[in-house]
Amino acid sequence: MTEATLIRVVTDEVMQTLTHQELVKQIFAYFWQRGIVDGTIRRTIMGVNKYNEMRQSLRKPRRGNDLPVIIETVQSGDNLQAILAELTQLVDDRGQITTVQGQTGSDIEMDDTAAYYDVKLFTREDNKHFAPDHYTKIVAHLQAMHVRWVSVTRGIAGYDDGRHVHEETAAHKSSHLPIVIETVVDRASLQAVLATFKPLSEDGLLFTVPVALVNGPY
Repeated sequence: MTEATLIRVVTDEVMQTLTHQELVKQIFAYFWQRGIVDGTIRRTIMGVNKYNEMRQSLRKPRRGNDLPVIIETVQSGDNLQAILAELTQLVDDRGQITTVQGQTGSDIEMDDTAAYYDVKLFTREDNKHFAPDHYTKIVAHLQAMHVRWVSVTRGIAGYDDGRHVHEETAAHKSSHLPIVIETVVDRASLQAVLATFKPLSEDGLLFTVPVALVNGPY
């Protein structure tokens, strides 16, 4: 178990910095240079930007839609405040930055007051426990455990703990894109779900945080 912080940035895909560089690429490069592992970028299909304008995927190429993107990474070092200060300076008012305090790994200390937990696995398509482009086995296993509201999303770019950057372009199809599997489980199911995710986290990172389930029961 390691205490860690999930850093989440939401911005527009073609948003530029004051020096006319693409903000998404600058944020991603900053995370990489800082040595923060398992960064992912996911493109949304619809959203509202800082100017209160609705954006949705209507035309190609996708970049022409200027859709919101979500950039996430997990930081477990002692320099979190310095990173957030530098990231805030880089993003300024061109995006939204949030943090969530949690734990990494499959052996965690449970909060005595928490009844539910959000479990999030950051991994890649080429995880040795996946068949190519096929996540049915792990999702079916969670289903057999009566875990509900499981989501599997694919990123458009990411990098691993070896700091290798993977992204898909019009000219290149990558088989190493990031995959995020996420679900909320009750306290009684948590350890079994973490044990299920543990082999997959050998090629990724497992992040768990207590949450409040508003419309229970689970």
